[in-house]
Amino acid sequence: MDEIPSLEQYRQNMKSIAIPASPNPSNTGEVLLEYENTRFFTNLELCVTDVYGRQIHNEIVYQQQGATRLDTSQWPSGFYLAAIYSNGLI
Repeated sequence: MDEIPSLEQYRQNMKSIAIPASPNPSNTGEVLLEYENTRFFTNLELCVTDVYGRQIHNEIVYQQQGATRLDTSQWPSGFYLAAIYSNGLI
């Protein structure tokens, strides 16, 4: 069983949105990005960039949204970074 977080750890966790990707790496041409805590933020936007900072994908993320499935079949092989912005800030 996982250790129960302290109140301070819980509060710190609510200040961010982790974005686990699966499968990672993907050889299926599809990636599932999962989110938590979107309900605590407004004006959300997902941005995916390549390692050179070029934007590859962006979309609106809604409060309470828990995941996004991306079609990566047309993307070149490489390393990509996903970030969620709220009111323009990561």
